[in-house]
Amino acid sequence: MIEFEPPRRLPIPAPEDDDWEAYGRRLNVPPLDRRGHLGGTHLWYVVDDVHELYRLLTHDINKWGQLQTLVDIGSAEGLTRESSLFRRACAAARLLEHLLRYWRQGRGEPVDRAVLEASGAVSDSFIDEVSQLSLSLDGDARRLIEELRAGRVRRFRTAQIDALEGYLGECGCLDDQPILDAVGIREIVTPLVFADCDNGLLSRERVDQLVALVTRNTMPVGLE
Repeated sequence: MIEFEPPRRLPIPAPEDDDWEAYGRRLNVPPLDRRGHLGGTHLWYVVDDVHELYRLLTHDINKWGQLQTLVDIGSAEGLTRESSLFRRACAAARLLEHLLRYWRQGRGEPVDRAVLEASGAVSDSFIDEVSQLSLSLDGDARRLIEELRAGRVRRFRTAQIDALEGYLGECGCLDDQPILDAVGIREIVTPLVFADCDNGLLSRERVDQLVALVTRNTMPVGLE
């Protein structure tokens, strides 16, 4: 009988002299899912004290939603709702929620093969090519329609493009609101986190870090 052995986990590296960004690279933190639920976000994004982060990670606490749940039931390695670490993490999570909401503005839901098939506007003859084009555009509905109108898929008729555009608008993939740049997002979000900044839960540096993470086109080296 062959006994099952669970895969060995790699040891969590200690931060040593790393700052927050350097430690994130050493941890090989996954890129921020800007369309996902914040509860599934790696703890590094909301905990900026690298030594406390290391302590939590070594106790198998590595997601924001997981930490929230453990604090709620009193099983978070000495942390409570009133702990400074947890209050700062909550402030960072609130900032991230605001940033992600305004980053999503104008971008709509991503277009994948299932969406294209459900539209009824892309026949079997074109589904592979249009799906591949959408994938190359990271599911951006607006750019997909622009590329189709520019003739990126040969013989894909204007009537089909019009029908697809109408469907993408109805299903939430096309958003007519303007896309905000980093400056625009920060201008809107800064007043929303004023109380957390005023209470010392968020520093200007912390706001800058998270604004940059959400709004840059690519993640820092090691977080890609």
